[in-house]
Amino acid sequence: MTTITKERIELFIKSPLENGLTRGEQMELARIALASLEAEPIGYMNRFTGRVFSLDEQPGADTDTDVYEPVYAAPPAPVVPDDGRAEFEAWMLKKWGRERQEYDFALGKFLHGENYADSYTRHMWKAWTESRAAMLQGKYRDLSQPVDPQISEYEKIMLQAGNSPVTQDGWISCSERMPNDKDYVWCWGKSYGWTECDTFEGYYDWSRNKWWAVTDDVEEPASKVTHWMPLPEPPQQEVK
Repeated sequence: MTTITKERIELFIKSPLENGLTRGEQMELARIALASLEAEPIGYMNRFTGRVFSLDEQPGADTDTDVYEPVYAAPPAPVVPDDGRAEFEAWMLKKWGRERQEYDFALGKFLHGENYADSYTRHMWKAWTESRAAMLQGKYRDLSQPVDPQISEYEKIMLQAGNSPVTQDGWISCSERMPNDKDYVWCWGKSYGWTECDTFEGYYDWSRNKWWAVTDDVEEPASKVTHWMPLPEPPQQEVK
């Protein structure tokens, strides 16, 4: 279920082309409008005194519109679990909204409620939820599996708002921060054929979304890496 906030509606009214409503938000807005049309008044307020009466107390108040106006109860706010969808959709709108207007973005062909019509958006949502769940639970994404560079960007944004990813012993969690492209680092994980995790030298190739292990001058794909740390600086020769 999609929620829509007052601020989101105000943004849409102010600049509808740049802040188009998703299909889910359109449905939620229609639901709110329908509920307001079907709602029954809880009383009728006298325009001059400000007092509220029921029809039992003041018969005919519902038809005497010159004196009385209906009063409605505020609808309860829907309880919706925070699955990150609103954050995801806002990020996608900001990232791709203008570029996809020609694909009828405003009518929901790009974002389509809880089931996205656009295959790329579905792919991004799946990767987003998996990354978000792993990070919130303190687990590690399987780094041997490719991930969209945009999701990597999102992971970085999320983690910049959190605590330092560096542990007391100097290891950096891969789910918290990744090394620069093809920088040689010290890794903790597995290479293909290994039965247990161990340390090894390697690097992460951002263009391929893959870790590589470097052993005995041979490079081979690493099947799993969970932590890394910068290589130690070489010893400096003493100057006599």
